[in-house]
Amino acid sequence: MFNVVINSFKFNNAYNKNAFIYRLRQLPLIGNKIPKDLYHSYLLDVLINLCVGVYTLIKPFLGKFIYLLFFLLIPMEFLKNSNSFVNIFVFLTLIGGIFNTFMFNPTKNKYYAMILMRMNAKKYAISHLIWFLLENLISFYPAVILYGYMYNVNIFLLILLPIFVVLTKLIGNYILLKYYDITNRVLSENNFYLIGSVSLVGLSLAYLLPYFGYSITPIVFITIFVLFFILGIISLIYILKNNNYNQIYKKMLNLNSVIFNTEKASNDNMKKQYSLKIESNNVTSNKEGYEYFNDLFMKRHRSLLTKSAIKFAVIIAVVLIILMIGSYIDKSSYSEINQIPLKSLPYFVFIMYFINRGSTITQAMFINCDNSMLAYRFYREPKVILSLFKTRLKTLIKINMIPTLVLAIGLPLLLFVTGGTSNYLNYILLFISIVSLSVFFSVHHLVIYYLLQPYDIDMKAKSGTYGMVNGITYFVCYMFIDVKVPTITFATIVTVFAICYVLISLLLVYKYAPNTFKLKQ
Repeated sequence: MFNVVINSFKFNNAYNKNAFIYRLRQLPLIGNKIPKDLYHSYLLDVLINLCVGVYTLIKPFLGKFIYLLFFLLIPMEFLKNSNSFVNIFVFLTLIGGIFNTFMFNPTKNKYYAMILMRMNAKKYAISHLIWFLLENLISFYPAVILYGYMYNVNIFLLILLPIFVVLTKLIGNYILLKYYDITNRVLSENNFYLIGSVSLVGLSLAYLLPYFGYSITPIVFITIFVLFFILGIISLIYILKNNNYNQIYKKMLNLNSVIFNTEKASNDNMKKQYSLKIESNNVTSNKEGYEYFNDLFMKRHRSLLTKSAIKFAVIIAVVLIILMIGSYIDKSSYSEINQIPLKSLPYFVFIMYFINRGSTITQAMFINCDNSMLAYRFYREPKVILSLFKTRLKTLIKINMIPTLVLAIGLPLLLFVTGGTSNYLNYILLFISIVSLSVFFSVHHLVIYYLLQPYDIDMKAKSGTYGMVNGITYFVCYMFIDVKVPTITFATIVTVFAICYVLISLLLVYKYAPNTFKLKQ
């Protein structure tokens, strides 16, 4: 069985190396200069093996620290119940015991190994399960002991908790195996109803019990541990003796399974949903040229493109009204609410990133317009691209202005209602800042769509650079949350930056889009 694990790691390394080279070759400017011979590079093999080894070693430990930080430590700070450590851990573990089993998680690696390469299903399943359990056992200890020590949890309990994780996962695999033996049906751990029901019950018991002053006591936990230890041994024996793995994985990993058709089904469903929302009846326009072309598209997709923008506008309006009413009822909150528009202005960079509908609109443009039109050469001529880009940008800005104007008008109004400001210029600057941010994000989403057009003919995202740019944008916007800048400085920088970004974007689109705005192969 050890050889099965080693061969699987070799296969995964080869897969990761080829995927890495493929993504590298998709990068703009430098992608075409990377030779195909790199696929056969021995040096790259060594480098990939080294990186995968380091990643495999670090990932489980880092993952457990982050997992327990967000799902255990942070909730404990809100619950204000120091005895809830074991309670939360136990019920979170019970959830993971059902939908983080490893054996019943349909993945492409399992398909390649057991279906295509015909590896022994039982040996593969059991050897990897043992590796998975040992990895969980070892990687949980540092995080559990450190965090438990912070809350003065008994060291004996801390030693038992990672073992409890292993026992729970053994029992979870046993339950799913037994279910197959009885019903002859495979119940994947990705089953929506299974995850939903188990998560709802588990999370409720994990957090609501401590909230109401209850938690699992050490005696109760030890009793549960002894029971699970016995059940875990029984489960392990059943797992080792079971001989149905070949049939299970053939059913779970067939070509019609969720792991291979999720993307296709999602794309087909996306096409269907967009088609259903097209308003094709009695749609006319009095514009000419590409403005006529764009106007028809926008009118046919009016409900799809403006619906979410209107929802955001309503939510923003409700929040602002609640803050105004709250400040009127509770006079002591005047000063705190009054400072929100002035001191938290950089925070609204992150908010504007989320309420901007640029990514949704560009996706609709591709699915119901550009997907077909990019087949024609004239559609990719510089003048045509720039003309349509400017027309689309105007429309995109108009749609994004629906929630933007509510916020841009609402913030100065909130400032005025809660006591105002001695510098009346702040009212104007608040308005200008929010509008400038909206214009920037509208331009940003459209320009990266034209310069990095990420979709192929099947609507699959093929550009890693596009995802990377979006990730960097999100990260930068998130970092603005803690930035403290005077209103006048921030408004000036944002406005100037937005104007420069628009001008530079028009130049870049005109120069590079004829080569980049095309269907991915």
